[in-house]
Amino acid sequence: MEIVDVEDGQADPTAATRKKSLWAKINNRTTYSYLFNIVISILLLTCLVLVLYFFKEYLKNILYWVDAQDPKIIFLLFMGLFLIVSFPVTIGYLVLIITSGYLFGIVKGLGTVVVSANFGVAVAHFTLKMLRGYLPLDRLLKNETARALLKVISGPQAFKIVFFARLTPIPFGLQNTIFAVSCFLRYL
Repeated sequence: MEIVDVEDGQADPTAATRKKSLWAKINNRTTYSYLFNIVISILLLTCLVLVLYFFKEYLKNILYWVDAQDPKIIFLLFMGLFLIVSFPVTIGYLVLIITSGYLFGIVKGLGTVVVSANFGVAVAHFTLKMLRGYLPLDRLLKNETARALLKVISGPQAFKIVFFARLTPIPFGLQNTIFAVSCFLRYL
């Protein structure tokens, strides 16, 4: 099929190329990868919502049980849970913050979250730093985006980058891993 310009009656090769390049972009393998990731994310989110819906009575009973405990035990429980959430590939940081506010109120809940989260971050940071020789960092450091992020974090503006990164929706444990291995880049 040849595309003909209406005014000249001549064939326009750039229009055919534009159509081909658009189709090539649509058929690109990365497009399928993005679509696959979107479908998987929607399925996981749907499963999470269904689990929360079907187990809401159990969750409510657990919250009532925790509420009936001694405040010191609840605080230690939150310290342990924030410690678990601070490691990579774990989620639930936001749930812990909301639960802390529900159980303790705004002021005591904020204090609990600040102390527990900082304890969890400190333990996770030093643990990941000690284990970085055993972690598969080659895969992380081959990615150009990760290398750029690690260079920025290792620079003079590191505190600001870490501060603002905590405000992003990037999972807390993943951030802790990247921050813990950031000084590893200096030795490469």
